[in-house]
Amino acid sequence: NYLGGADAYETGTWTPTFTPGESGTTAVNTGADVGSYTKIGRSVYVCGFFIIGAISSPVGTLILGGLPFLVDNNTGGDYSSYSAPSFKVANLTGSINAIQGWANPNTFTATIVEFTGTTEADWADHVQTGTQIFMSLTYIT
Repeated sequence: NYLGGADAYETGTWTPTFTPGESGTTAVNTGADVGSYTKIGRSVYVCGFFIIGAISSPVGTLILGGLPFLVDNNTGGDYSSYSAPSFKVANLTGSINAIQGWANPNTFTATIVEFTGTTEADWADHVQTGTQIFMSLTYIT
């Protein structure tokens, strides 16, 4: 559905990618690889439940790709593009403290990191086949 202009409203689906920040690969399981979005004006809300179907030695942060609209490039210093996703992650190897992330300006991506309480840490090495990622993100395009 789409209406043009400042009151533009659109809904649809999007397909994510999860790419390790340093090396290795991950693939989303077919059948658990489509999220939904709603766009109202410049605001975009995306959500989804995804299952990792295959991995090959992932290392680093995870980069969530495939967002349906470009994240605002934050010109003018209003920080409107610095949106933080919400995550629930299950079926990881080992233990982690907390997962957090942010939308990356002028891209179709968000970065996901482990937060240890005082610093950010890489966590892709905790992802395994069957890892479940529930997420939502609202950002400006």
